[in-house]
Amino acid sequence: MSKKNDLTGKNFGRLTVLKDSGKRRKGDILWECICECGRLSFVRGYQLKRGTTKSCGCLARELAVKRGKNGKIQE
Repeated sequence: MSKKNDLTGKNFGRLTVLKDSGKRRKGDILWECICECGRLSFVRGYQLKRGTTKSCGCLARELAVKRGKNGKIQE
């Protein structure tokens, strides 16, 4: 089981940690976070600390649009 390191109130990319969700996945704490876009997400602490998760998914969508990977023609 992971040692609890309180991440409440800390920012990681576009995410701000609100609280420990009380949920666990394979012993890891799932933190309830709010993204700058307003969506809630649940993220493991190590993903936040390592920087592997930086948003709710909105960042990946924005980057895909910029790269033209959404299947639409860029204007």
